[in-house]
Amino acid sequence: MQDKEVYINKILQDIFSLNSPAIEKLAENKLLGFIKLTINGDTLKEYFAINANLVNGEEGVVVYIITDTRLIKIDISTKGEAESSSFLLSSIINIQRKLLDNERAETQILFQNDSFGLRYQSSDTKVSNFFQELDSLRVKKG
Repeated sequence: MQDKEVYINKILQDIFSLNSPAIEKLAENKLLGFIKLTINGDTLKEYFAINANLVNGEEGVVVYIITDTRLIKIDISTKGEAESSSFLLSSIINIQRKLLDNERAETQILFQNDSFGLRYQSSDTKVSNFFQELDSLRVKKG
């Protein structure tokens, strides 16, 4: 994997390249610090950023990051406010993928007492590949 600083800057580039909705550019330094703090000492493996409806119903960007030990989910509002959730790879019980129709797919990540999911364009190979990588690492850690 690339140098961590380079990798984190690539994540930021991807976040700010999304434009529907766009994240305020003024939040860039704040997000850089937030992502560094969230990743902490972990080794980065894979990531993707996607426009999404956040848990609170607001539009924004969701970033998923796989490290050597965790799955990290970061919700970013259009104002650049960020919240993260972190899950040990070993705590993931299953990953379910299904086609909803010809254009949309859904992936559910299941834990002992919880789950969360993401709906996305079924043609988005970056998202599909990310969840396949996550499933592979989950099996190795489990």
